Amino acid sequence: MRMSLSSRAYGSALALCFVALSVTLAPGTPALASSSTCPNEALRAESNVNPVTGTPFSASLPECRAYELVSTAAKNDSNVTEPVPANIGEPDVWVTADGDSALWLTGGFTVYGETAKNGFSDVFGATRSATGWSQSAALAIPGSAPTYTKAVAVSSDLSTVLLTRSEELNYSSSTEVVERRPDGSYEKIASGLPNTANSPLPAEVSEDGARTFFESKAQLAGDTHIAARQLYEWTPAGGLHVFAVDSEGHPTSPCGAVLASLPTNSTRSTSRDLSPDGSRAVFLSPDPALTGEEVPEECRLGPVVSGRKSYVSDLYVREDDSTTVDISRPPAGLPDYGASYVGATTDGSEVFFITRNRLTPDKATTLPDLYEYDVETRTLTRLSVGPPSYDEANVGSAVVSEDGSHVYFEATGQLVPGAGAAYPEGSSTTNLYLYTAGSVHFIVTVSNSGADGFSSVEFEPQTITGLTEFAWVTPDGGDLLFYSAARLTGYDNEAHFELYRYDAASSTISCVSCSPLDAPPGLTPPLIRSTTPGFPSFVSEDQLHAISTDGSTVFFDSAERLLPAAANARDGEHERVYDVYEWHDGGLSLISSGASPYSDWLYNASASGSDVFFETRDQLVPEDGEEAYDWYDARVEGGFPAPAAAAPCASLATCRSMLATPPVPIAPASVSVSGSGNLAPVAEAPPAPIKPKPLTRAQQLAKALKACKAKKNKKKRATCETQARKQYGPPHKAKKSAKRGGRS
Repeated sequence: MRMSLSSRAYGSALALCFVALSVTLAPGTPALASSSTCPNEALRAESNVNPVTGTPFSASLPECRAYELVSTAAKNDSNVTEPVPANIGEPDVWVTADGDSALWLTGGFTVYGETAKNGFSDVFGATRSATGWSQSAALAIPGSAPTYTKAVAVSSDLSTVLLTRSEELNYSSSTEVVERRPDGSYEKIASGLPNTANSPLPAEVSEDGARTFFESKAQLAGDTHIAARQLYEWTPAGGLHVFAVDSEGHPTSPCGAVLASLPTNSTRSTSRDLSPDGSRAVFLSPDPALTGEEVPEECRLGPVVSGRKSYVSDLYVREDDSTTVDISRPPAGLPDYGASYVGATTDGSEVFFITRNRLTPDKATTLPDLYEYDVETRTLTRLSVGPPSYDEANVGSAVVSEDGSHVYFEATGQLVPGAGAAYPEGSSTTNLYLYTAGSVHFIVTVSNSGADGFSSVEFEPQTITGLTEFAWVTPDGGDLLFYSAARLTGYDNEAHFELYRYDAASSTISCVSCSPLDAPPGLTPPLIRSTTPGFPSFVSEDQLHAISTDGSTVFFDSAERLLPAAANARDGEHERVYDVYEWHDGGLSLISSGASPYSDWLYNASASGSDVFFETRDQLVPEDGEEAYDWYDARVEGGFPAPAAAAPCASLATCRSMLATPPVPIAPASVSVSGSGNLAPVAEAPPAPIKPKPLTRAQQLAKALKACKAKKNKKKRATCETQARKQYGPPHKAKKSAKRGGRS
């Protein structure tokens, strides 16, 4: 049975806390202690020594974890992902469910080995074996010049990778889309797309790698959409075609379409809009990102609101390449307000969404409600239902478990008499509900707006809104992980954001990120996933396991000193040093060392939580000989033997005298001689001095950026980095003269 932590430690005593609404919380312990009887204790002892504690780094990890170096130790002292301007895109990390394979995107001009890698950004992979992690070469598209290469979507086993390649960082060049197949071959899917070097291409690959979907404004495969993005599908057998079509094969809208989980240009707000084999897919049409007064009249499908025409997107389900159903359109004669996607079951048989539309006879208002559509029976069910006089939900966001058994949603309406309260529309305080087994249950009142007074917007958004983007649920729905600025346990968070875990079986709430040391809350909220080092942000993805499948383990980053072992200080005047933490069965532990003067960044974890992947500049194991950022895995019962040291000399004589390398026979070069007699001896010229090999532009840039990091002043550091990229960045092609027919 899982236990929840909602108590705060005062010395060695434990204080039993309660949820505000008389929900009893189970006691826990303040921190997880490392085991002294681990089966891998000898391997844990072979990690490097923590300079603060004087003990091996791995020895202090919980659950018999040990550090493993995932990325190569030979990167020419370059970061595994280089901090870069936000417009280049965000580094990402994918891992398999078992944690044995990883794939990542380098975000800068990282140099591997003696020469520059394939391009200015590249994709690398690593696989774990019994002897260690082996990193692949860059997933370089054959025959390509130095390019901005990105992975934008992968299959669940990481064997199928959708790549984009752009020659330049500016908009003058175009992008091509290439798929890397499991056998290592590459196939070009499309070319001539608008440049994506500055942002990712919205795309997905089905779990089995059989189908690839992406969105683009380009008119491909004979398509003639007039605005926004169009949704395309590619398969090895069928090639490229428009996917967003009705049952007769006609495009659903002249203004494009997008996958339901990719409503904006680059971020995923929800997950699971494809069945594992891609035979069922959920999409929105027209493209919901299409905005502004210049939207074509054909796209304005909604009713008149406040004297203006509204623009809406309907939600569609397409299956077996034959049937398409508009599941959110209301009956004839009723206004269509469009829909927002929540999620679907793993097999795509149940789809959940929010809409103002009156889709069922029991809905009397146009306030947003939560619906479920059963693909197999073609039936709709309104889930956010209350008794008479308590039926105005006004749902804001929701998240659903993989099996569809639990749907958590926020609403300002009061659906359960005597529980929660009704608040005016637009309030930052909402009621958190659970729909399961045909009934709605009130959980707690939450707040989506944090305390005022934060001085740096780079490190804390002032508002976190919605379960759809900022919540995670276990596959069976038994546990929910979410943010709130409300005080939900005995810990006084002073209206600052914390991470909370709700256990449906015991109806208990635990504060995952609250300090067990009775320390006051900090201004910076915990981060579930960081992107570029130095630019933390909140991102939710289906392949990010913030909470383990059984709900017992949660990983997050925090800049607050939640445990005494987090001894690192601030890096500079305004920046904060982040550490990686694990909450497990009520205990809190450090995953990163807590000793580095630089931030450590959580990127991903395996489904069970046995592996947690993070980026650090700490040299945690002997084979890490560089001070740059590397990928590490803190693995349960993991670890590898340290590299063997060179054998000592048996005697002084053997140390001073050894056999030389045997000679290699070389055939003499042929020489043409004219005349007679012996050749006069030729004076032997002194050997020419060996010139050092000149650095490549990428190497020069990496060196210059490293020098910029030494500047403490943030403004000077940014100016330094801008000048470095201007001087050593990729050369831009000269524009053609307008007189010669080129663009001006």
